[in-house]
Amino acid sequence: MSKLVPLFFVVLVAVALAGLTLRPGTVLSISDEALATSIARSADTAAGGCHHRRDAWFCTDGDSRMYRATVGDYGCWEAVKVTPAGKIASLEPVYGCVNLPDFLGIGH
Repeated sequence: MSKLVPLFFVVLVAVALAGLTLRPGTVLSISDEALATSIARSADTAAGGCHHRRDAWFCTDGDSRMYRATVGDYGCWEAVKVTPAGKIASLEPVYGCVNLPDFLGIGH
């Protein structure tokens, strides 16, 4: 039994590291910078910014396009383009997941 305790902690650390690497949103909360970076990466533009309002995030990318995004439990999101007034401008959503480079702000 005492040999299983260290093995349990090794497995626990491995699961936590995998969670941080693959979907850090499951371990950490989603920040506005990480979401903005993830959306910009999916839209192939420079990062803009995001802010949380009510039940959705409102984001811009480097080309000044605006998005309304909803983030799921695992750090994955769906965003639609909106007008400055908040009306939906495109019914084609953009999908993605916040990953470790988004949290670290590296790459594009």
